[in-house]
Amino acid sequence: MKYVIFGSGGVAQELVDFLQQDQHEITAVVSKTPFNDERYNNLNIIGKISVGEFPDSRFLLAVGEIKYKKLIVQENEDRWDTYVHRNAFVSKYATIGRGSLLYPFSCVLGKSKIGKFTTLNVHCSVPHDNITGDYCTFSPYSAIMGHCNIGDECFFGVSSYCIPKVTLPAFTKVSAGAIVRKSINEPTILYGDPAAPRQAR
Repeated sequence: MKYVIFGSGGVAQELVDFLQQDQHEITAVVSKTPFNDERYNNLNIIGKISVGEFPDSRFLLAVGEIKYKKLIVQENEDRWDTYVHRNAFVSKYATIGRGSLLYPFSCVLGKSKIGKFTTLNVHCSVPHDNITGDYCTFSPYSAIMGHCNIGDECFFGVSSYCIPKVTLPAFTKVSAGAIVRKSINEPTILYGDPAAPRQAR
């Protein structure tokens, strides 16, 4: 496969590694800034892509910041692909949204539904009957248990968890190591165990 990658930060570096390891061709990297590691700058880095350019290549969105993800998607033609690493596991009954990235050893089980442009980093776990919104980010070793409902643009820090049947509204952030034990109604940043807004602890 041939891919155009959008971004030049940490997510893009990781995606370049995955694609090159599996012998995929990276036809271009779209970014206004170079990689911060010179070893990646031998790639074809361009500031902007024109409509119809690289017609045989699919697009992969490799950007961490949610607001920039949405802007890039809006500004470019709809050739977005989904990337699932060969060491990820996705149930045949699960649904993965367009433009999402599934890293090594992430898993989506049962009838879970992952929204569009969502990133599951290494060792993320989404067991049965979960729903995530669009543009969510799951950091390494984060997990949501069964029957959770996660809104759009939510962020889960490293090793954060939701117990079963938790609902989180859009724009919620779960800090590293936090364990969410009950649903909330308004978006906030959750800390600790049991997870709660900092001012409430």
